[in-house]
Amino acid sequence: MISYIETFKDYLYDWLIDFGEVRFANQSVGIPKYPFIICNIKSINKKGLDQEILNLKDDEVLRYGSRDFNISIDIYDNENGNANEIAQNIADSIDSRTTSLFFRKINFVLNSDVKIIDLTTLIKTKFEQRFHIDLLAKYTSNIKEKIETIDLNKIKIKGEFN
Repeated sequence: MISYIETFKDYLYDWLIDFGEVRFANQSVGIPKYPFIICNIKSINKKGLDQEILNLKDDEVLRYGSRDFNISIDIYDNENGNANEIAQNIADSIDSRTTSLFFRKINFVLNSDVKIIDLTTLIKTKFEQRFHIDLLAKYTSNIKEKIETIDLNKIKIKGEFN
């Protein structure tokens, strides 16, 4: 599970870097130069039951399931900047064939139902622009587990059977 998220973070970074400098919310690297984007991956959700397929030839169980998680994207720019345009470009990019094929390489899909929120109006002093996007990413898990088998020919029974 963690490897899915780490791989997705790498792809998310590579996608968003075209729009500005990118940082993840849990990084402590100081404030970058404008414009910059702060990303946060939140609330990983398992959807329904996983499908299990027994592979008795290789003594394993293959489990496939649907997962999704929320991504919070915040765009910051100086007070005369273009954070609104950057946010719109990110939202428009989600529907592009290039972005779709890019994330399909790792079996992820971005939900194109996006709402851009202007947080600048909530700031009492306008020293910067802030825009917010909530995004949903979906993927299917693929988990292999070995089945522990017992070779009955190698079991020695001690005692008496009645």
